[in-house]
Amino acid sequence: MVGDYFTIFWGVMVLITINKILPFGTIDSIRLQNYNGFTKSGEVDKYIMKRLVSLVLVIGFAIAGCGGYGGYGSLQTTPQAAPPVSGEEIGVTASYAKFQPSRVEVSKDKPAHLKLTSADTNHTFTVDELGINVSIPAGKTVTQEITVNKTGTYSFYCAVPGHRQAGMQGSLEVK
Repeated sequence: MVGDYFTIFWGVMVLITINKILPFGTIDSIRLQNYNGFTKSGEVDKYIMKRLVSLVLVIGFAIAGCGGYGGYGSLQTTPQAAPPVSGEEIGVTASYAKFQPSRVEVSKDKPAHLKLTSADTNHTFTVDELGINVSIPAGKTVTQEITVNKTGTYSFYCAVPGHRQAGMQGSLEVK
C-alpha cells in the first residue's frame, strides 16, 4: 500500500518536472527566442538540450526511487520460506505476491484441512498435479479437505492472471 503512494508521488513529480523543464513545440521555441533574449539559433538549441538532459536525469531518479516496491513494474523479490506447517489443520494466507507459509507439509493418505484465507483480493490455491483448485474470495476464509495418496513435492500457485508471475507460489510436500 505504501509503495502505491510512492509510485503516485514520483509520477506526479515527473509530470510537474516535465511541465517546468521541457518547452513543447516550435511555438515555444519562438517564445524562448523573444522572451529570453536569444539571438542565435544555437543558443535556443543549447537551452533546449540542457532542459532535455535535466528531464532525463529526473525521470531516471524517479524510476530508481520507485524500484524498491514489489508492485507492478518494479523489482520482484522471492518470498522467504516459512517453517513447514504440519498437522490436521493447515492455515495458509494468500496476499499479493505471496503465500504465507510458502511451504506446506501433509501426510500421505491422511485427511488435511486447508484453511485458506485471502488477505486482499480474489486468489486461488492450485496444485495441477493433484487436481486441486480452490477459489478464495477477497477477504474470506475457505476450508478445503484434501487427501493425497502419493508422496512427493508439488508446486502450488495462485491461478489469477499475473499473480504466479509476481511470485505467488509455494511447495506442498507429501510425506
